[in-house]
Amino acid sequence: MKTKVCNKFFPYEGNMDYPVDRDETKNELRDLLAEKKSTAYILFSNSGIGKSATTLKFMQTINVINDGLPVKAIAARKDNSHYEEGTFLYTIFEELLKVLKKSPRKPYLKKLSFDYYVSHSKNRVLKRRIWERFFEHFYADKNKLTIGIIVLLQIMKRVFHLGDFNYYHILNENTEENRLIIAEYIKYIFINHRVILNVENTQNLDDTSLKFIMDWMNESKKQAPLFLLEYTISDSNSVQNMLFLQETLKKTQIRVIHNKLTYLESSDAVKAVEQCSGKIFSKDFSGKMKEHYINQSNGNIRDLEDFEITYDIESESASDSDIPHYNSTKANLIYRDPSEQQIIAFLYVANGKISMPLLNQLMIPNFIPDVEMLGECIKKLQNPSRLIKRNGDILEINHSSVLNVFAENCTTHFALHYNLACRNFSDALKLQFDEHDYTYYSSGQLLLNLLRLYSDFDSTLLYDLILNLDYKAMSSIKSNDILPFLQLIIEITNKDTLHNIILYKKILQICYDYEMYTDGLNFINQMQIESINDLQLETYQFLFLTELGQSKDVINRINTLRKKTQQGTRHWLVLSLMLIINYRKLNKKEECGTIADEISSYKLDCYPEYGYYLRLQALYKPRNYGMASIKKSIDFFSNNNLSVQVGKSQLALSFYLAISGDIENARKAIKDAKNFLDNTYIARHMLETNKAAIDLLSGQYDETVWESLEHAELNASKPFHLLAIFNNKLVWCLANNYYQKCDLIITRILELLNWVPDKHMHAFISYNLFLFYNAIGNFEAAELYYKKADKLKAYCHTLECRINGTFTSDGTDFLLNKPWHVCFLSHWCFDVLDYLPKEMEYHSSLGTDG
Repeated sequence: MKTKVCNKFFPYEGNMDYPVDRDETKNELRDLLAEKKSTAYILFSNSGIGKSATTLKFMQTINVINDGLPVKAIAARKDNSHYEEGTFLYTIFEELLKVLKKSPRKPYLKKLSFDYYVSHSKNRVLKRRIWERFFEHFYADKNKLTIGIIVLLQIMKRVFHLGDFNYYHILNENTEENRLIIAEYIKYIFINHRVILNVENTQNLDDTSLKFIMDWMNESKKQAPLFLLEYTISDSNSVQNMLFLQETLKKTQIRVIHNKLTYLESSDAVKAVEQCSGKIFSKDFSGKMKEHYINQSNGNIRDLEDFEITYDIESESASDSDIPHYNSTKANLIYRDPSEQQIIAFLYVANGKISMPLLNQLMIPNFIPDVEMLGECIKKLQNPSRLIKRNGDILEINHSSVLNVFAENCTTHFALHYNLACRNFSDALKLQFDEHDYTYYSSGQLLLNLLRLYSDFDSTLLYDLILNLDYKAMSSIKSNDILPFLQLIIEITNKDTLHNIILYKKILQICYDYEMYTDGLNFINQMQIESINDLQLETYQFLFLTELGQSKDVINRINTLRKKTQQGTRHWLVLSLMLIINYRKLNKKEECGTIADEISSYKLDCYPEYGYYLRLQALYKPRNYGMASIKKSIDFFSNNNLSVQVGKSQLALSFYLAISGDIENARKAIKDAKNFLDNTYIARHMLETNKAAIDLLSGQYDETVWESLEHAELNASKPFHLLAIFNNKLVWCLANNYYQKCDLIITRILELLNWVPDKHMHAFISYNLFLFYNAIGNFEAAELYYKKADKLKAYCHTLECRINGTFTSDGTDFLLNKPWHVCFLSHWCFDVLDYLPKEMEYHSSLGTDG
């Protein structure tokens, strides 16, 4: 019989699978806890060695009053499961709430509750989010939200304090806004109380969740939290990957330790399984168990447990000498009834976890007649086979090794069940995806599940899915999540490029929007498009090369092409615009003007790219002329219903208005840009970065600014853009004298500076670092960065004027009112627009512009 958990304040709902003491590891953890020093402890081993049992026994010893809050959270059980970003935050949140619910009723612990946090928080961002969610929850007319919030503000405060409204219900969708609410609340806990956070399957953490965990590490050092991280070594997660994680965590300036969990002795392993089974083993059977453990299990106690479960069945069909050598987990799966195997197959394709209502839909009546029989199958899988566990309405695989064995045999022994599970599960998810039904999964998770399933069992289904992707569906997934599926499509189709040209253009547009320039260029090389004369494909190639710093090569190639291209045509216009972009990247403004003069000699406003010509003038013309040309581009794109381009031009306009001191209109431009770019993942990080920069220049330093920068960071991938975001985060800390956040920020800045050669950014960031080190009293470092800034000041006009004590020559004296330097981002370049079979039926009133 399994040993039940005994600490009533530790609510992890599970059994002590292998109750064998590993006193050395447990005592080491107790000693670390007693030291009261912030620590990340990585416990690593192969699957099934006993990491979870070891950490669980340690967590059982935690005293909520004396030691801290013990929180255990399990990340994805299946490697490469492609969970949506931030999913694990919800798991930590839910487990934390369980701990607090079961904790002693002490006043200081009550102040850690989510209800207390929301109703007493002074954070305006949080309040507004909660109120908006409240009204969205109860009112369908979203246009009345702002009025309702103002009118019912006092009522809401009373509702919060009376507890008549359950905040948790409005956080059940995995959105970026909700993730930030949850992450900030968990950080509030870490800052105000000691937490012992045990993460199982750390190797499967998504990037967003890891980012926030590192934020908590960085900002809660005074409470000396312990992060107990279990890491499973496998083919896809090597020891080197674990060591890389260790180095990553060290950026938070806390102690990071790793320890390899070794195999149990065979006698201890047999004893563990004996206690787990509730039986008394004979001496003869114990000997067979030891032999199997030594010869077959490789230290995997789960495998030994499966040997015990399947021994009686296996011994009937095998010679005595063969018994200790068979794959026992595989046998445990094979000996299940077909209906039970189908349940396991559905759990496998669902990444090891599925809700009971969804499983009912999938199993009844296709594989089993009714709910009662399904319940019987589930009971058998729980006991005696011990393959799954149930927690309320959630069914889970009991151990990751079960998924590993199923994966090894899904095309042989379990092929039929696996194929049926893939087909039926993907059909159900596709229906939910098409109908925007997010009962079981968010839109992003539905998309990731479909991509994974289609690639596993019928990759041809990926074509239509990719072709019909819209920006909203893609807004919540990261580039790394979609990249493998794009690669798979190209590998399958690159023998027939001509028939897949539309699909390829969609893939390249995704690469461009996601800033996957290297990958986009690699895809072009794989597509074998040399023999296809297509302007869009050619333009993508030049755009990728431009973004990868190959401007000289691009200029040479375009000049050769321009000589062969008829002047005044759309093709010629696109090539000319690409020349302007690349000459500007090399700071050759005179050449930009020459190309622009050539363009102005033709009436080209019948082409949509003419708007780019107007917008690009701001890059090489004087600032006052540049602002006027951006406004003209806004009019042009508006008249041609190119809303995304209107948004991007508004984004560029916000920068010009802000640096000239026109904060009110700069904010209006950002608001307009957001309206045009809403429900897209395009330029989200630029919008939020510029919004924060404008607020900082206006003297606004509250939580809303930090929130904007958090949104920006979550949506950015390009080093240049991330550097701008972290610079503005540093400025926010300087403006608030809030230096405890800065360790991790400065570490990231110094890393990114190595990837961004832009001397303009190096100049003003060096000055901001001078201000930081001067503020904290590290005058040696301050002097070092001041000298760097002084050496580079010629690359930043505002900084040069600040250091030299002079006024600016471009009308930006407003920027000298603040001691630090913010950074803006703008989208100057152009997208590859649809190439219509006939020219646009539009006659611009703007005429030509030289």
